[in-house]
Amino acid sequence: MVFIFVMISRRFFYCLLVRILEITCPDSYIRLAEKVLKYIYLGLLEFIFLVCNIKIFQNYNIMNILYLVYPIILYLVIFKCKIDPFLRIFITNKNMPFNGEILHSCASNANEIRVEVDTLRKDFNLRFKRIIFTSVTNAYYSAFAPCAFASKHLYFSKFWVSQHLFFTFVSLFTMCAAFCLPIRYCDVLHRSAIHLGQWKKLGPRATHPPPHNWSKTQSFAYGSYVKYFGDVFRSTSECTTALPSDTGHLRFFFLFKNPSMLYFIICSIQLSTVIIQLILIIYSKEYITVISIGLLLITNYYTLFKLVRDYLIVKNIYHARSCIVIS
Repeated sequence: MVFIFVMISRRFFYCLLVRILEITCPDSYIRLAEKVLKYIYLGLLEFIFLVCNIKIFQNYNIMNILYLVYPIILYLVIFKCKIDPFLRIFITNKNMPFNGEILHSCASNANEIRVEVDTLRKDFNLRFKRIIFTSVTNAYYSAFAPCAFASKHLYFSKFWVSQHLFFTFVSLFTMCAAFCLPIRYCDVLHRSAIHLGQWKKLGPRATHPPPHNWSKTQSFAYGSYVKYFGDVFRSTSECTTALPSDTGHLRFFFLFKNPSMLYFIICSIQLSTVIIQLILIIYSKEYITVISIGLLLITNYYTLFKLVRDYLIVKNIYHARSCIVIS
């Protein structure tokens, strides 16, 4: 169907047009040209969606239209009226070096470190939301929506459709994660997490030296004791500038103090998916099941290769760094 094809491929054609524009348009007009292209392309998409919905309404009931526009409604709830997330999975700032990737400022001021961490947390959360939305939307349109328009006389296994929907979502999730969370990006978050540090809350009966009053402008060394709103905290990292009671800072440090753990989790998900698919393809008897699983496996092999490669690189890098710090 035209509606499903346009929804799934909208980002590909938009990025292709932007790339052609970057090659052909002079640098002095590139920003204006991209803005004009964005609104023209969005208007074209809206026109196509409107025509498709009119055609569907003439041949089907209102529920079929809701099946198609449900992800768009979900998009408006999550991203409001922002246009960029609909056309690109993540946005880069061309004024920044390294192709727009964010950089770690390596600040010495505690306030600046926390501001940078909050900015990086928002960026990571936004990327994660886009990964989830992209995975859910593409899996929905490619595996579920066609079944909603299938003829009533057509029989299909609901169990197999559910299985195919699940594997499509997992495959898209790991693929988007591998694309949106490159090594350089996670390294920036790791460096910021090391400067942020971590506090450990002590119990009321714990013995400790007299604590200092926590200061928002001071960095605390390993083993320092501070008092914050009546509670005593101990620094468990080399440099600690985090708010002692901020759970967001705690999660950020736990996740990015060693980014190889994040890659290990994604690799484990992808490897488990590939193994299960191999088992299913061995015991499958219907040719359509073998074809659908085989096509997913082709893409999953590349994603698994990229994730394992990134994991091994990150693991060796941070293992070497930890050995240097210890020595």
